[in-house]
Amino acid sequence: MLKVRGSSIVVASALVIVSAAWAAAFGEILSSFRAPAIAGKTTTCYGVAYDGQYLWLNCTYTPNGPYVVYRCISRGGSVVSSFNCPFNDRVNGNVSYGMGWSMDGGQGGLDFAVFRYTGVAYIYRTTYTGSIVRSCWAQPIIYPRHMTSVDFDGTYYWVTDNGFNGGVYKLTTAGVCISSFETPLSNYYFKGIAVVGNYLWLSCGFWNNIVKYTTAGSAVASFPKPGGNVYDCEYANGRLWVVANSQYVFEMSASTNPGIAPASLGRVKAIYR
Repeated sequence: MLKVRGSSIVVASALVIVSAAWAAAFGEILSSFRAPAIAGKTTTCYGVAYDGQYLWLNCTYTPNGPYVVYRCISRGGSVVSSFNCPFNDRVNGNVSYGMGWSMDGGQGGLDFAVFRYTGVAYIYRTTYTGSIVRSCWAQPIIYPRHMTSVDFDGTYYWVTDNGFNGGVYKLTTAGVCISSFETPLSNYYFKGIAVVGNYLWLSCGFWNNIVKYTTAGSAVASFPKPGGNVYDCEYANGRLWVVANSQYVFEMSASTNPGIAPASLGRVKAIYR
C-alpha cells in the first residue's frame, strides 16, 4: 500500500500468506508405522481394525508366541493398551488372522477370523479387553480353505478365504451363508476385507492391487498395494489402513473424489519407523 504524506512517500508492506487446500491422490500413502516388536521374535501382523479413534492390531510372534492384540494411535503406532489373544494357540491348532471392529447392539467390539487345524473356521467377538462375547462356525469354509479376514456391517459378517479362486462370503451371526462370490482370477485370494455400506475393500497378497467391490461382486475401483505381501485392511472416512510386508501398517487415501495432487509433492507424505 502506498501512502503520501507531504513530500515523503511511505510504503506499508503486508505479508500475504496464500494457502491452498490439497487433496491426497487416490491410493496415496499418507503415513505408515511398524507393528510393535518383541526382542528375539519375528513379528507378523495379521489383522487391523479402527474404532473411530484408535487402530487395533492382531500380532503373532514366533517362535512360540505370544499372540497380542494392541490398541494404537493411528499415526505413529504408539501403543495405548493390549491384551493376549484368548483363542490364539498354535499348540492346540487355533490361529487368528484378519479382524474387524463394529458397533453391535450399541456396544463396540472386535471380531476375529480364526482357523482351527481341525479344518474349520470360527468367528470370535471380544470386548476391548479380550473377553469373548460370542463365537460361530463359519459354515461354508472347510479345509483346505481357511478364513483369512472378517468384518461386520451391523447385521452380517463378511469373510474371505484362501481358496484357488478366493471366496467372499456374507454370513449371519450364526455362521450361515447368505450369499458369496469368487475372485475372477485363478490362484488369487483376498487376505483383508473392510465393509463400507454397499461396497467392500479387499486386499490381495499376490495381486498388485487393493480393490473396491460392490457387495454383489463387481469390481469398481483399485489402486496398487503399498508393499510386498499384504494382509488385512480397514476403512474409515476416506482412508484405508493396509497391513503389508508382515510388519508395517500403511494409511492410504481411499477417497472416491480424491482431487489431483501436485506432482512436486511426491507420493509419500510421511513414513514412521
